[in-house]
Amino acid sequence: MMLYQRVIVLSVLAFAMVLLAACGGETMISEKESVSESGREVIALNGAPMTLNLTSGVGEITIQAGDNPNQVVVAYVKTAYGQTKAEAQAELAAMPLIIGQEAEAITINSVQPALENQTRANTVDLTITVPPAIGLRLVNNVGDVQVRGVQLGEGAAVMVDVGRVRLLDVEALSGLTVSSNVGDVELEGVLGAQGSYEVTTNVGAVTVRVDGALSARVDAETSVGRVTVTGVALRNITRSDGVTAASVRGTAGDGGATLAVRSNIGDVTIRAR
Repeated sequence: MMLYQRVIVLSVLAFAMVLLAACGGETMISEKESVSESGREVIALNGAPMTLNLTSGVGEITIQAGDNPNQVVVAYVKTAYGQTKAEAQAELAAMPLIIGQEAEAITINSVQPALENQTRANTVDLTITVPPAIGLRLVNNVGDVQVRGVQLGEGAAVMVDVGRVRLLDVEALSGLTVSSNVGDVELEGVLGAQGSYEVTTNVGAVTVRVDGALSARVDAETSVGRVTVTGVALRNITRSDGVTAASVRGTAGDGGATLAVRSNIGDVTIRAR
């Protein structure tokens, strides 16, 4: 068996052992019934620069640019699970979704409390339509995240524990952090000539597609997988191809920014779009 395959198999076995330990040897009875509720809230803005601070427990999240710079629209779907419809309905009625607004920030918290003997987490899926330009701090525990068509403010961050992360057609001119612990990560758009850009995952593939000229010191690395850089002119290149690990480092353009693209287990790709 190849070393790469052995690493994957051992990882799966370790995960299974963790699950067995968590169960404590007891028989788990899964929730059989579910109920959902959808809704929509509109938040009026005053035209000042705004940052969206979003903390999510379990659910899929979409952030998309709208045409109106003076509002944020939050569409949500809450789903609760239970042994019976009545139990699920009672849990749904108690599910919090906290939305707050300050002078320059909108805060959304959709984390749900852990319930005793719960075997399936209640979820909140969010589709948030924001102004074309906005700051973003997003943390999601479990669930895919997509950000599309947004000009991101300085120090934007999107962090997911388990789930796929996709930033598509974005503009990030003043640094960006994108990460997943378990899941593929994809960044597509325009990066600035200054600032720090980190695009990483522990288990999964990482792909960066750059629009226009890239000006950055590039550091691409994987512990298990391949590193591919295409369509991006690098100078002062250093490459390393080990039995499982690989890396590419070099300077693109003036090298004013830093771009770190890393995976522990998975391929890393940087290309011009």
